[in-house]
Amino acid sequence: MLQHAHERLGERLWVAPSCSLLHSPVDLGREDALDAELKSWLAFAVQKCEEVALLAHALDQPEAAPVVQALARSRAVQASRAASTRIHKPAVQARGQPSARRTASATRPLPRALPASVPA
Repeated sequence: MLQHAHERLGERLWVAPSCSLLHSPVDLGREDALDAELKSWLAFAVQKCEEVALLAHALDQPEAAPVVQALARSRAVQASRAASTRIHKPAVQARGQPSARRTASATRPLPRALPASVPA
């Protein structure tokens, strides 16, 4: 998508973060209490700026080794997160599935007439 925009706009294309980094934490590298898996899913202001710089570099040299390696790491991290049991829990997903009781109550026939005690 970025390459397509670059082809259309040329030098008029500016690559920048999509939002202000004012309220983002500064540097993920300074976070000692987070485990490696969780840290790999996050990007603080420094990391976001590095990603933007990498995307700008990729426009000029898409086959450069640093670009190819960074994009491969990004795909691996995305795959890791998509398969992680830390955020995808079968027990929670099962709660979202209709139970037999809920399904039965949802399909039972409605009463044909309201009781006399219920005002219309």
